[in-house]
Amino acid sequence: MINTYRIETVRLVIRCYEPEDVHPFLDAVIRSAENIHPWMNWARDKHTLDDKIALIRKWRGDYDKGLVYVLGIFAKDGKTFIGSTSWSLNGDNAAEIGYWIDVEHSGKGYMTEAVKALTKVGMMVEGFERITIVCIPENIKSRSVPRRAGFTHEATLSKRGRDADGLMRDEEVWSMWPEDLEKKDMKSFSVKAYDFIGREIKFK
Repeated sequence: MINTYRIETVRLVIRCYEPEDVHPFLDAVIRSAENIHPWMNWARDKHTLDDKIALIRKWRGDYDKGLVYVLGIFAKDGKTFIGSTSWSLNGDNAAEIGYWIDVEHSGKGYMTEAVKALTKVGMMVEGFERITIVCIPENIKSRSVPRRAGFTHEATLSKRGRDADGLMRDEEVWSMWPEDLEKKDMKSFSVKAYDFIGREIKFK
């Protein structure tokens, strides 16, 4: 079970969703739908306030139960919504990171910063031995994130996934291991983690 409920970097707060996040989350989804709907089926759904209330309630409940770990990405004020990310546990003490960003905040390096934070916390707090990111090659902006974050491109798998139109697509697998934290700028990357009641968690 994940112990981390809040992560802070130089520019970002990455935390569990709260009820007051529903309106900015809904606004960002509607604003960004055209950009993300080629890659994510849910972006094509009808977006209503009640739908997003139910979704965020489910995410928070699943997080507390240790089922699904979805986090909101916010500016340093902790309120300005920037995007969403997640850890998906996939056995063998490993996790996969997923993400999407509000189109208003794209191109500023926020998602790379968030991925670095989840990677460092995932390995040094939660003890993951491998973290992966899976991208569709045609999604240029998404696939640039793991490269900038220092991940290794392990493989491109032919016709392993489907896009939002149901078309078969190749998938790129990018990975990082604990020893990679010593490389590039990951070791000096500034990040803090906090538990359920706001206590800072010391890194291993």
